[in-house]
Amino acid sequence: MPETQAQPQTQTQTQTQPPVHVVKQHSFGTFALSLTLFIILAIFCVVYLNIRRKRGPRHVDEKAGDEGED
Repeated sequence: MPETQAQPQTQTQTQTQPPVHVVKQHSFGTFALSLTLFIILAIFCVVYLNIRRKRGPRHVDEKAGDEGED
C-alpha cells in the first residue's frame, strides 16, 4: 500500500501576532545612581523621624507663656 505524503495546508487567513514588548535596558550607571539616591532618602527619613520622636515634652513654663514672669 503506497504511503501518502502529508501536504502542508495553505492558510488563506493571515494570523496576527500580539505586539512584542521590548524591554528597555538601562545602563549600570542609572541603576547605581537610583540605588544611591534611594539609600540617601532612606537614611534621611530614619534620622529625621528619630529626631522628631526623641524630643522631650516641653516644660510647663514654656507652654504657659508669660504667666510666671514678673
